[in-house]
Amino acid sequence: MKKQQNKKLLKKILSSAATALLVITVCLCLFVVVQVLGKGYVSFGKYSFFRVVTPSMEPNLMVGEIILTKDVPIEEVQMEDIVSFRSQSADMFGTIITHRVVDIDRAEDGQRRLLTKGDANLSVDGRYVLESNLVGKVVWSSGDSAISSLLSFVSGRYGFFACIVLPSVLILALVLSSSVKTIKQDMKKLVMSVEEQDKAQLADVKSEVISSQEYDQMCQRIREELIEELKASEDTQPKTE
Repeated sequence: MKKQQNKKLLKKILSSAATALLVITVCLCLFVVVQVLGKGYVSFGKYSFFRVVTPSMEPNLMVGEIILTKDVPIEEVQMEDIVSFRSQSADMFGTIITHRVVDIDRAEDGQRRLLTKGDANLSVDGRYVLESNLVGKVVWSSGDSAISSLLSFVSGRYGFFACIVLPSVLILALVLSSSVKTIKQDMKKLVMSVEEQDKAQLADVKSEVISSQEYDQMCQRIREELIEELKASEDTQPKTE
């Protein structure tokens, strides 16, 4: 009995944990999708994640690496810092670019502006980076390591499906299976309860039905009572000659 209770408790805990994990996974997916659709990348507070997709910063940032940028005021950016920004060039407008700061000066209106260049590029970028299109300064990169390969895979289409979508589907199937099993058990209990009530009612009805012998005895008693009443009524009537 105790083993069965422990087994039920374990199943309940696993089901609750699976449900919580499913909720967290779905919320994470929604969070990522909303951010990507809204601004094109994922950020948590002041920190944003990007994946290097071009060789413009090689050999310092290789294709496939994951970089972490911190949202900082443009006044804190120094020479040789690597920054991420939204391109203002007509052919790449709005695209996130990560390049190194090679010069800093101020525009005529006093705004600080950054001149950037990819380490592997021969020429500087065609437009300055301003406060308005600066995303942040690179504070960490995964480098050429196993974690880089893993994060690169996870951030890709197939990795997202394998690590987010597929587990979500499996957890959802597990939760639904557990729910269906619980519903079946509840329905079985309900059917058994109804059957027991029907049996009890049937027993009550049977107890109320009289047997044929009891019926004959009742009829005989009624006849005797009627005969006695008729005799009594004849004795009370006046006699005439």
